Amino acid sequence: MSDEAHVWAASYDENLGDLLKLERELATEIARQVGVSIAIGQVKKPVQLHEPTPEAHEAYLLGRYHRYKRTTEGWKTAEEYFRLAIQKDPNYAVAYAALAECRIPRDKAQAAALKAIALDPNSGEAYTALGWVEMYRYLDRAAAAPSFRQAIELAPNYAQAHYSYAESLHPYDSINEVKEAISLDPLSPLFHSGLAEMLLATGQFDDAIKQLRTVFELDPKFAVAHGTLGEIYTQEGKFKEAIQEFQIEQKLGGNHELGRIGYAYAHLGNKKETLRILSQLEAQEDETSGVSFDLAVVELGLGNKEKAIAWLQKLSEERNDDSLLSLPTDHVLDPLRTDPRFQDIVRRTGFPL
Repeated sequence: MSDEAHVWAASYDENLGDLLKLERELATEIARQVGVSIAIGQVKKPVQLHEPTPEAHEAYLLGRYHRYKRTTEGWKTAEEYFRLAIQKDPNYAVAYAALAECRIPRDKAQAAALKAIALDPNSGEAYTALGWVEMYRYLDRAAAAPSFRQAIELAPNYAQAHYSYAESLHPYDSINEVKEAISLDPLSPLFHSGLAEMLLATGQFDDAIKQLRTVFELDPKFAVAHGTLGEIYTQEGKFKEAIQEFQIEQKLGGNHELGRIGYAYAHLGNKKETLRILSQLEAQEDETSGVSFDLAVVELGLGNKEKAIAWLQKLSEERNDDSLLSLPTDHVLDPLRTDPRFQDIVRRTGFPL
């Protein structure tokens, strides 16, 4: 590295450190000036004194950027950056919290969230991460909700806390909470896409499509939104369009919606393609989590309700896939709603009917 580069790097580190200090001072001054509008409990919260190193903070921000893409590569890259942030600053609580929300083994995710809380008991990010692990890794909504509420109490302006809490609620109860997240971070494709998913779950298809237009204006390549649009098209009977959107989602690095694609092919009368996908899923059944749900969806598309119920029962027994969280509201499962066996599956997984 040249001497000039060394000078530039040193200047960069100093400037980033000054920026962190400025952020803290600005937040304190704003709180002082508008304190009358801030909840008393919030004012009393102790300020976290640890200031991360500039290198750690930069790695953390890069990790957040990649995590919010919600793609396979995005998760992987985010984890690498969060681990780098921890390496650069082992006392950086929010880096542990962010790592906990990555696709790492669930016991390690829980350990990372608890480490974040131990380092900073007043961190909204840390309690959000703990709730995220409880809900998406241990599939325990009842345990997750108090963690999210604690996060919001500690950090009422942390958008991710509101969004995560919204995901722990029934969709009818979650819309206002996710709108709060959007008001705090109006440029987040993830939050706008999440609102579209909740509108879809509550049967507001037209409003959901309008919401997705906002997502595509922000990021036309946001994979999750294409999957949500595919689900809407499925419910509207636009199966060719649904398949196209699911395939776009896959090409962008998002979920491989084989179950829903197979379901759409079944309704298009393309039995050959449907059976090909069914065979592909069956071959993955012992190796990949979530396949039981996909198999149930394809069998439902073929009109085989008994087989669909059997796969969902297996899913509830395995408890290794967050597809369980969608059982109460996923419209593709509507033909099973009145079946007592399906209702029993939902009850046994601890989710509301």
